[in-house]
Amino acid sequence: MSAGTITSLEAQSRGIIMRWSDTPSSPVLELPVELVQQDNSEPIVRAPLRVGEATPVTLLSKDYMVNGIVRFCRADKNSFLITVATVGAPEPTFYRDPGALAVDDFLTEEEEAKILESLRDSLPSM
Repeated sequence: MSAGTITSLEAQSRGIIMRWSDTPSSPVLELPVELVQQDNSEPIVRAPLRVGEATPVTLLSKDYMVNGIVRFCRADKNSFLITVATVGAPEPTFYRDPGALAVDDFLTEEEEAKILESLRDSLPSM
């Protein structure tokens, strides 16, 4: 990951969410975290819960996502400092909300009726 990627993450430091799952069958957990220190490939974040080493995590902020693996997690007063070794593309990974789809064409009622009629005609009669 390039320095530009972490710089972008730092610009979003107030709204970072860390997402992870303890096991593949357990539910996904999300917590707000604080970016404490930046490094080219290993940002350090502060979280209220312990996350196990070697746990895959995703750091998310507005229109930004970084995947990584927890390298270290140590207690620090009432929170935990987590070092994340980032993986993936060398540039920032921008993503779209999968629920927000753009549809270019809609069927008219007449087109829908024609399709349904052709389906009725192709079905064997009982």
